[in-house]
Amino acid sequence: MANNSKNDEFPTIRLDEEDRRDYQTKRQAAPSKPSTTPSSTPSSPSPSSNGGGNGIWVTLVAIVALAACGGCYYLYTLLEQQKAVADQAEKRIMQLENKLSATRTKKLASLRSRFRLR
Repeated sequence: MANNSKNDEFPTIRLDEEDRRDYQTKRQAAPSKPSTTPSSTPSSPSPSSNGGGNGIWVTLVAIVALAACGGCYYLYTLLEQQKAVADQAEKRIMQLENKLSATRTKKLASLRSRFRLR
């Protein structure tokens, strides 16, 4: 009902029969004119230029996608290198801990043997 009150505020637009006939004749005559005149040929390149613009966007998106893939590969190789470095560091730490525990055992054994001798 709110719509009815809005419609009541504005007067209705009524076209005359003469205006309707003029509009319909212009509308019917308009499609036939471009097909017979040579001016229709310049309008045909317009859709192809729109397609060209679309091709530029597709190319740009493809380049960005390829750059993203290249960046992902680069980061993957860095990750693999860091994993290799971390594995080597872990092995080195284990070697050093084994040496430390071996020297502690030797030191303790030598201390025990000294105290037993006396």
